[in-house]
Amino acid sequence: MQKSADKYLFIGVAGAGAKPDSIGRTSSELTSYGLWSDGEVRVAGKEVSSQDDLQLPVASIKSVAVYSKRAAKDRVFSVGEEVKVTIDCIANTIRLESAMVDHTVKIKKRHRPLNWVLNINFGKGDHQVQYLHGQ
Repeated sequence: MQKSADKYLFIGVAGAGAKPDSIGRTSSELTSYGLWSDGEVRVAGKEVSSQDDLQLPVASIKSVAVYSKRAAKDRVFSVGEEVKVTIDCIANTIRLESAMVDHTVKIKKRHRPLNWVLNINFGKGDHQVQYLHGQ
């Protein structure tokens, strides 16, 4: 992954056919689940992050000391890092793993079962994301 250091990036999933909002983002779409690079958690398109500076639950952060020192827009994932997105349709969860976090979100009952698509939203600026398929 490459992104401008001062730009946000969202990685998650959404139901097939998700419609973008007025600025082209699908992270707030009703079927969207995932994380913004600053730690903001989205469940069913709504922000559910904690109100503290960390955003994510401490249990989801691999190293709070390192996470806290990163630039806000690079906390969850940064240039050169892999982000693994796993959908478990039996447990009804979506798991996002990066060098900094391992966070699992429960899929709401109204979205089970759906056909899911990878959902990536970029802030303005240059970004590159490479899709790696595998286990």
